[in-house]
Amino acid sequence: MLRKKVLMFICCFILVFTGCQGENKDADVAAIPGVNMTGENPLDLRKIHIKRPGAIRTPSTDFLPRTYDMEMEIIEEVNKILEEKINTIIDIEYIPVPGFKKEEILTKLYSNDNVDVIDYMPADLESYIQDLNIADLTDILPIYYPELFEPGINLNSFYTDGRIYTFPVIAASPFQERICLIVDREFYKSAGSASVKTVEDVMALYDYGVEHENKEGIRFLGEDANRYFFCPYVNFIELYLQSNDYTLLSNVYLYAEKDDEIIDLFETDILEDCFSNLAYMYSKDALNQWHFSFGQWPPTPQNKLGLSMALAENIEIANSQIRDHDEFNRLYKVMFIGDYEIHPYRYASRRFLICDNGNAVRGVISLRFMVEDPDLN
Repeated sequence: MLRKKVLMFICCFILVFTGCQGENKDADVAAIPGVNMTGENPLDLRKIHIKRPGAIRTPSTDFLPRTYDMEMEIIEEVNKILEEKINTIIDIEYIPVPGFKKEEILTKLYSNDNVDVIDYMPADLESYIQDLNIADLTDILPIYYPELFEPGINLNSFYTDGRIYTFPVIAASPFQERICLIVDREFYKSAGSASVKTVEDVMALYDYGVEHENKEGIRFLGEDANRYFFCPYVNFIELYLQSNDYTLLSNVYLYAEKDDEIIDLFETDILEDCFSNLAYMYSKDALNQWHFSFGQWPPTPQNKLGLSMALAENIEIANSQIRDHDEFNRLYKVMFIGDYEIHPYRYASRRFLICDNGNAVRGVISLRFMVEDPDLN
């Protein structure tokens, strides 16, 4: 059972989709644009052949990914759902290609029989469109993948000469990351495990750390104790603005959005207030401008600064070089600060090529179902 859960988690990233069966028929109808599913399923049974490059790992001849067996197990489960919902099954085949000869990859993928979808995106797509008979999806996608054309999605990157030759996937990233607090667990418990929802709460915790000691008589924060609050000014500004209902648009020109208006922060008092608070914390001699993610944890011998608190963006923690997660989690607590609403930046990213072989519409229906259906994705 545990192995199944691990497989499902891994293949979410490997395959872009993973599956469990839904039960709401109304959701099924809404999930297949362009196809009338109110009566008997009008789609005939078809197999969609997907080809992926498998880089040859010289000097051996191996080219299948090490996760291949896991992928095939998941594909078997996915196919049960696809066949039930849209009368389609998929077959994924890896084609051995020389990893260092990029120009050969597409032609080698297309040279095989039964290819409907190519899971590879060349940088110079224009030179392959005619030779490989890649389908023009410009008129197909609005019908069978209308979510792409919803307001607020940036479509600029996937047009070629005003036409669409790639199947895109909608991606989203936060316009601005939420700020997290990393804090020593003993320190946090001593402070009463107080709620940290605003920048004022962070500063109150900082004051507590400067003024109080642990069981060994060492201050939680202080230069003499070599225990610091890692507080990059950029993160502090973002948090300070978030706590005052601003969304920072540029940390270079210092423009922000508030109440649907673009505001020049130099025309407000918010920056002066922000830096006054930073100056106050600096006066306590326990603040450091280091980014948490710049150093490894546990610290290397070259980095002798002790971590007691830190402000970090969510992405910094995800990408940081924590070499001992168990020990880190034992010593530190990580929490979001406040309930700042992330403003997502949504865009369409090129993902698949579909061959113009009479199966293009079914290819679009299948891929869209796999990446958009809430039960599968």
